[in-house]
Amino acid sequence: MKRIFLWSLGLCLSYMGYAQSGNNPWEDPRGIEDAEIVIEKKREIELPTANRQYNKVPPLPAPPAIAPFQYSFQEFTYGLAPLKPRVRPLTLSDEPLSKLYGNYVKAGFGNYVTPYAAAHLSNKRNPDVAWNAHLEHQSSLNGPVDSSNSGNARSLVALSTRTMGQKGSLRTTLGYERQMVHYYGYPETDIPPISDSIRQVYHRFGAEIAIRPNGERVKADYTLDARYNFQADRFGAQEQVGGLKGSLFLDINEDFSAELALAGYLSQRADLTEQFRYYAQLQPVVVYTRGDLEVKGGVNVIFDNDTLANTNPTYLYPVVQAKYTVTDALVPYAKLWGNVEMVTWHRLTQENPWIGREAALNNTVIPIEVILGAQGALGTIGYYDAGVSIGTVRNWYFYTLSDTETGRFDLEYDQNNTTRFNAFGEITAKGGEIFRGSLRADYYFYQRRDGLGEPLDAVYAWHRPQVSLTALTQVNLGDKFLLDAKASILGGIIVPGEAEALAPIYDLGVKAEYRVTQRLGVFANFSNLLNQNWVQYQNYPSQNLLFIGGVSYAF
Repeated sequence: MKRIFLWSLGLCLSYMGYAQSGNNPWEDPRGIEDAEIVIEKKREIELPTANRQYNKVPPLPAPPAIAPFQYSFQEFTYGLAPLKPRVRPLTLSDEPLSKLYGNYVKAGFGNYVTPYAAAHLSNKRNPDVAWNAHLEHQSSLNGPVDSSNSGNARSLVALSTRTMGQKGSLRTTLGYERQMVHYYGYPETDIPPISDSIRQVYHRFGAEIAIRPNGERVKADYTLDARYNFQADRFGAQEQVGGLKGSLFLDINEDFSAELALAGYLSQRADLTEQFRYYAQLQPVVVYTRGDLEVKGGVNVIFDNDTLANTNPTYLYPVVQAKYTVTDALVPYAKLWGNVEMVTWHRLTQENPWIGREAALNNTVIPIEVILGAQGALGTIGYYDAGVSIGTVRNWYFYTLSDTETGRFDLEYDQNNTTRFNAFGEITAKGGEIFRGSLRADYYFYQRRDGLGEPLDAVYAWHRPQVSLTALTQVNLGDKFLLDAKASILGGIIVPGEAEALAPIYDLGVKAEYRVTQRLGVFANFSNLLNQNWVQYQNYPSQNLLFIGGVSYAF
């Protein structure tokens, strides 16, 4: 077999040689010659023996011996004289707290035979409990019309406490106020009425308990107010109003939260007739917040039992509000809603103390109101808010002179819709502890309508101003000189029976105090500093310049 294999291998190699030389053996007519190849496997190759010589490396000489080191230890003793320092170490004692003079008493006297007294008391430096009490009295024996027939007086006592806890605070307030006025808006006569016959005295008592959170954002939180007000007058009329007002907050997730505002009041008035009223409000809303955008949506549900002809016991209005923070200086906002405002005798007499006994009480209905505006920070010193609102008002009250009670006002309710437009702007500013101020401007437009919605001619929003401007300023110069000032302008007030609006009101009041020492000071109060005999309510001119000067003592 090996021979056949080797023979075949030789044949292939021969063919490759012929192919490279260009000769094809298959085409040679002579054919393939016989040949024999012999391969010997036992052939050996013999090489001569190599001659190898090695030279050994001689050993290195031994290193010389090294003598051992000798160590010598010596003891040294140092002697120093005792140190006697002449400088004693400084020991710091607790720095005494500066004394606070938060309590004070004031006493003064002014023209129109006007005595004045005030006192303020409070605790000091207690982070857990704070309380304060305030007492004040001011009365003028004489007034702008027939001397004592237009005198007035006001006395006030208020006590409040606040207790701080880990999760919130509890505030309590008690107050009593006595206000005396005269109905001096009677026609001019040769013989004026007796002063005591036109004198009115209001006694007001109020109590409130309020719970507030500590300001930290939590998953769920709430606020709660409980209030009670009592008012009585010299002629036996009384009103009691009590109720609750609160809010709930629930953080659903990063984008959504829920809020619930609720209020409920019961009131009872006893005068020529008795009137029992209730008022309840429920306003649930859902809040969506994403980045700088905040949107609120919900409903406002109100229940009451007013008895006007077109008054329903239940009201349901939408509440939609949105705002977007462009920067801290620009936050545009918009709101659409409806509401019902509760009207009480207590509220009306504080606004106009010359109301008669026959004035009825009915709530004000606002079916729809749209508010557009913008607010933001004025750098680091202030804040602004400006915008416009337009809506309709129903059952709105207006002051008119009573036909049966001389010198007293009655309430005229418009059961139709009145269009009300308001353009407003407000700025507040603060300059450290030296200056604080605010400015508020309003322009109003009213259009009363008939039952068909058509505008009425020569029927106006009686005693409602069309222009209002109020500026407040507080200045504190090193706790040495204190100044409070208030300037106000009211214009466009139209009253029944007058062809033109009342003259504009320009009023300026200033309170200044100079502290001679930390405890002793002198003060001067000015009312109606421009000395104008202006009229806000028909037939009731104001006092001219009223000046009160006195001393104060802090302790």
